[in-house]
Amino acid sequence: MIVSRLESLIVGAVIAVCLVGLSVQALSMPFVTSVLVRAVDSATGTGLTEESTLTVAEAVRAYVADPQRPDPLPATVEGREGFSARAVKHLDDVRVVMSASRRITIALGLVVALWLFVRYLQRKPAPVVSACRAAGGILVLTPVLLAAAALIDFDTFFAYFHKPLFYGDTWLFPADELLVQLFPEPFWMASGGLLVGLALSAAAALFLLAGLLGRFSSKSHPQ
Repeated sequence: MIVSRLESLIVGAVIAVCLVGLSVQALSMPFVTSVLVRAVDSATGTGLTEESTLTVAEAVRAYVADPQRPDPLPATVEGREGFSARAVKHLDDVRVVMSASRRITIALGLVVALWLFVRYLQRKPAPVVSACRAAGGILVLTPVLLAAAALIDFDTFFAYFHKPLFYGDTWLFPADELLVQLFPEPFWMASGGLLVGLALSAAAALFLLAGLLGRFSSKSHPQ
């Protein structure tokens, strides 16, 4: 019993990590960046036209998120300072993190798929039901706790989020840096809100799936 519960918890955690990874990839799509940049009015901060702001923001998104080799980021944009060597170095680090996240998500997804296939061959839906519930619980609890921490002190939360991923203070920039003006604090708060929304939606789908599998199992194996 303990081994079975531990298995379900571990698989549930892996499922949760996969779904978060997929959510991050979804949020790195071009239209999401475009919508959020417009929503937080980044153009006012950059001093550029809205069209230029969207173009530069998309260049940054592609630089860190697209699998193919990115185009160099401009040192100047419409006569103002563009991306400094420090900013480019930080974005190189972000690209490494995004690439690792994508690979980990794929690898863990394959592990989950293999586990589900084995359970299907064994005709044992109970562990799948438990794993779905565990994943759903993790996807509810973790974002709620992180969102609470961000609402209490966003600056501290933002700092502790970056410290494990980036060396020293390489992710800190002055307020007049183009990178900061393109993606100000409201942009990241909105992105975090969308990520929480996707996680909670995935949790709801997992709980629904667990309920359906549980009912099917009961009908297939009546007491």
